[in-house]
Amino acid sequence: MRILLIILMLVTTTSALAQQEVIRLQCSGKYSNFLTGHRDIGNKGGYVQVYGNSVKVVSVIGFEGTYVLYSTNEAGVCFIHPEDKLFQGCLNRLTGQLQLHQQSKKPRPGDFGGFDQLWDGTCNPARPIF
Repeated sequence: MRILLIILMLVTTTSALAQQEVIRLQCSGKYSNFLTGHRDIGNKGGYVQVYGNSVKVVSVIGFEGTYVLYSTNEAGVCFIHPEDKLFQGCLNRLTGQLQLHQQSKKPRPGDFGGFDQLWDGTCNPARPIF
């Protein structure tokens, strides 16, 4: 009985630690701003950190900030900015594809589904240089 209790405590502790682990991914992709007319601007060197119920986006043109998860499943996680709900994104767990968008407050015909900004790229696990 004591051994079973110890095993259960270890499994619970290990599971809790795994949920708090920070996953950091380096990202590169393209940015478009439909209000200014800038399209497909290359953006490298950004990264995302996934931890707990949050996703932090750093050095990604137009989308820096800390977001909260609103949907998770085996295929990916989707998140939304807590203060400006027009900023949203999804990260595919299998391919690393990251899509970020800012929805338009007033959608205009022909504007890529009513978005003001889009960022589309791929993220890979960050690796130490040495």
